Amino acid sequence: MGLKKIISFVVVSYLCSCWGLTPLVAQQKNKTDSLLKKAENSNSNLERIDLWLQASGQLSSTKTEKALEYAQKALQLAQQIKAKPQIADANYQLSKLYLNHSTYTVWSIKYAQEAALLYAELNKLDYALAAYDLLDQGYTKVQNYDKAIESVMKAMAIYEKQKEQNAIAETYARLGFLNRKKANYVRALECLLKSLEIWENLKNKQKTAYIFDQIALLYEDQNNFTKSLNFYSKSLELHQQLKDRYKIAQISKFIAQNYENLRDYNKALT
Repeated sequence: MGLKKIISFVVVSYLCSCWGLTPLVAQQKNKTDSLLKKAENSNSNLERIDLWLQASGQLSSTKTEKALEYAQKALQLAQQIKAKPQIADANYQLSKLYLNHSTYTVWSIKYAQEAALLYAELNKLDYALAAYDLLDQGYTKVQNYDKAIESVMKAMAIYEKQKEQNAIAETYARLGFLNRKKANYVRALECLLKSLEIWENLKNKQKTAYIFDQIALLYEDQNNFTKSLNFYSKSLELHQQLKDRYKIAQISKFIAQNYENLRDYNKALT
């Protein structure tokens, strides 16, 4: 490192310590200030909206209230000039911000719905998928699993059109989880088995083992420890092939717990 760079680093570090800022936070603040200054001086409404949304993203982890303020400003201006892509983007950003507030999950859902509708209308399918994911998270957070499933099914329709096998398998696994939360065990198993079939065809051992674990948990919920053991054993075999020591230890513990539940204490101790 050159002498000038060392001096610059020392000066920045000193000033940051005086202001109670870490160098990373100070750098982030400078970037946010630069974005807001550009927005103030811009003659383009679309550019101003984009800059406010960028600033909102920068502030999202440190100053949520300010992040919300700039996202709201972006939304208001986008609505004023009837710019649908920007209205969708602002709604998406607001949904993400409100999702992190446990008391404002309903607002997150509201903005995600608006974003999803607009992205679908604009045929921006990757963005629509991201909005459906926010809806899934929001509805799951408030334990409205039927609505969460509805959102995931909309995402599934897109993945099936795109023939994205990995995404389809992940989505079936998600549907399995949500149906399990509803105690709809039959449907949950159907979804997990569909996910399993895809991962096995793709020869993805890690994902296959994960689905074995999920099926084992499903049977555990129903106190069917014999079937649960069967799937944990299949999972353990794959993790041993993958040499994943952490998962081997974890699944071995689950197997022991299942033997305890069956009162087979000799096998629980082995």
